[in-house]
Amino acid sequence: MADALGAWMRRARSAGASDDLVRMAEAMVAMGESPERVVPIRLSRAGVLTVACAGASEAQAFAARAEDLRDALRRRVPEVSLRSIRPVVADHVLGVEPPRPPPPRPPTPTDEEIARAGRIAESVGDPRLRELIARAAAARLALERRDPASDREKRPGGADPG
Repeated sequence: MADALGAWMRRARSAGASDDLVRMAEAMVAMGESPERVVPIRLSRAGVLTVACAGASEAQAFAARAEDLRDALRRRVPEVSLRSIRPVVADHVLGVEPPRPPPPRPPTPTDEEIARAGRIAESVGDPRLRELIARAAAARLALERRDPASDREKRPGGADPG
């Protein structure tokens, strides 16, 4: 949480945020607000504190307790004139990361990997189970081909399965 507040404060100061706004941000964090989800972005001359929220649910929850928060902020930062708090949905301000792209598709096993997987599973008596084990082994061998170092680190002693 301190990292998020520090990053916000560096951005805010470089953008010319007032000392009063920075004091409000520090007070909000001290009161338990998460700077990853809720950040004050503007303090108007009229004393309206605009707060960026990560989503509509955060904005609604923040609005429901805005009067209590306003009173608590007035007590914590009495030198700042604060009349009201206005939550807005502004996830772009918070630095919320966009959704990550889906992971890459697993590689398709080669004919050699399929044959090796068949040899691994050949001792299994049940044909359905043998087929499932062979398919899983072939998929695992294909993954090892794509990223061999990470697999060997996970196996005790780096033993070769086949």
